[in-house]
Amino acid sequence: MKPPVVHPRVLWGLLGLNLAVYVVWHSWGLDHVDTMRAHFLVSLEGVLSGRIWTLLTSEFSHVDATHLLVNLLCLYMFGRAVEQVIGSVKLVGLYVAGAITASL
Repeated sequence: MKPPVVHPRVLWGLLGLNLAVYVVWHSWGLDHVDTMRAHFLVSLEGVLSGRIWTLLTSEFSHVDATHLLVNLLCLYMFGRAVEQVIGSVKLVGLYVAGAITASL
């Protein structure tokens, strides 16, 4: 059996996406809060109105810096180990499946 293919940029990409969304949330100001809520927070109303992507994009929203840092640390620590076992592509699949499952 071949070892899984690991691309370290995949895990760093997930970490970067989380950080980028946090920065946007906290730097855009009040002018764009409604836009961020509509596209990065999951709600039954949003999903029923067709914004099904919020089941995934809400995964990248964090309340405060502590929430973000703990999640990034856990993703890095566990993500590296999981990625070594299942590979980068399956890690992304697991991340997406976990995000959607958590949102549901």
